[in-house]
Amino acid sequence: MQQERIEPLVEAIYDASLDPAGWARAMALVRESFETGAACLYSLDYQRRRMRPVEVGNIAPRFLGSFEASFYTDDNPSARTPTLHRPGIVRTDQRLGDYFRDAEILQRSRYYHEWLQPQDFAHTMGVTPLAEDGIVFNLSLLRSAAAGPYRADEVRRFERLQSHLRRALRTAQRLDLLTAKGGATSAALDRLGQGVIFVSGRSRVLHCNAA
Repeated sequence: MQQERIEPLVEAIYDASLDPAGWARAMALVRESFETGAACLYSLDYQRRRMRPVEVGNIAPRFLGSFEASFYTDDNPSARTPTLHRPGIVRTDQRLGDYFRDAEILQRSRYYHEWLQPQDFAHTMGVTPLAEDGIVFNLSLLRSAAAGPYRADEVRRFERLQSHLRRALRTAQRLDLLTAKGGATSAALDRLGQGVIFVSGRSRVLHCNAA
């Protein structure tokens, strides 16, 4: 992904941190940029075995409803890789196989047969931008077998993208806190006395508040 192509995506992610309605556009741009079937942003609570979607476009409602039953299973290798789920680590189905020294471990799982394969998903790439207080935020990309596995250059681009996603999610969390405490809206940044500016890698201003 060239710098010119990633800037609209980065801008969309920061837009979504200020207005949650923007996550649909941001994930649509992720799908387009990485030529992937689905781009899913969600949080996981492993203790309660719950999943909370933020934006999960291109996932049918019946599969969204069955995710928890298929994912939180003893034979799902994706749920047994704490090292790969450290914040900032990009994981793919190839890296998952390397981790367990078993290239087909995902394909043998109930999660694969019940959830991935019926949707024509065979290859995955994901990252955990945030993990705190027992809640793990994930961005997962899902691709068909015909599209092929995620390439090394795509992994590098995804690594760069996730740093922006982490900052955007932290901003969204702070705005949620302001909303809970003071009835603030997505305009909360304008109510801050400090100046807040988001810039791209080329120092182009993406957002700034009134201050």
